[in-house]
Amino acid sequence: MKNIIALLFILAATFSFSQDENPYEKFKTGTFTYQAGKTTVVIKRTKKKHIEIVDGVKMVMDIEWTSDSTYVLTARKISSPGCLSKGEWIKVKIVKIEGETYTAKFYSENCGNGSTVFTKVEDEL
Repeated sequence: MKNIIALLFILAATFSFSQDENPYEKFKTGTFTYQAGKTTVVIKRTKKKHIEIVDGVKMVMDIEWTSDSTYVLTARKISSPGCLSKGEWIKVKIVKIEGETYTAKFYSENCGNGSTVFTKVEDEL
């Protein structure tokens, strides 16, 4: 009986330690940066909002995670519209993670598609 209990304990410990933490979770909130040409863009992200500041232009977007690695940004407020206007969206898919950075591909009907590298610089307070 002691052997069975010990075996169950070892199996339970092995199973719990073999479970990897979700690698995408740390990118759902916090402060991030990415390069747009020579400009550094700052992003503040909470569970529901994504605020992006580019050359003094502030964009407030809702963020909806559709899977662990994919999210949709929907524009709510833009101080100076460019290719994205209120109500329009950008779909983003994380394709690679290295430490505190991730590479994502994005697509928008009005802004086109591309990819960029985001760096997490601070956790959400």
